[in-house]
Amino acid sequence: MSHNTVIKARISGLQNLSNMALERISPEILFNGASKVKSSLSDENYAKYVSLFGSEPISSVELQNYTDDEKFLIDLETAEAYYCLYYLAIALKQLQDNNIGITHAGGSSGNVTFNEFDNIIKSMNIYISNAKEILVKYLSSTGKSSWIAV
Repeated sequence: MSHNTVIKARISGLQNLSNMALERISPEILFNGASKVKSSLSDENYAKYVSLFGSEPISSVELQNYTDDEKFLIDLETAEAYYCLYYLAIALKQLQDNNIGITHAGGSSGNVTFNEFDNIIKSMNIYISNAKEILVKYLSSTGKSSWIAV
């Protein structure tokens, strides 16, 4: 399983998304989420994160049973997923704004009702806050500022 597939699985675990919203998670959104995590970590922590990429997502149901490396991986995958949700919310907001006054739009997968994106858009600030909250515990040894810009 590719890293992007693992991140998409983590996204689905964090937010119940419609198929239409899931289809809107583009390679650019995944790239932006990964870039945000990379820019927030020291080179050492980011290299560790990349070295821990696995073939299957780790379930975070029984976190106390995992090693420190597994907890680190779960945290950073989750932060990356939250950043991707944030960038997805931006993309959906732009889609909505560009189609103001239209409540439905046709597409290859059928009609889109923009109302189904409202919860994602409304949660934009929560996503970014959650990502930062996760990453801040890994900043103390990075020498980077404890404030993470969007």
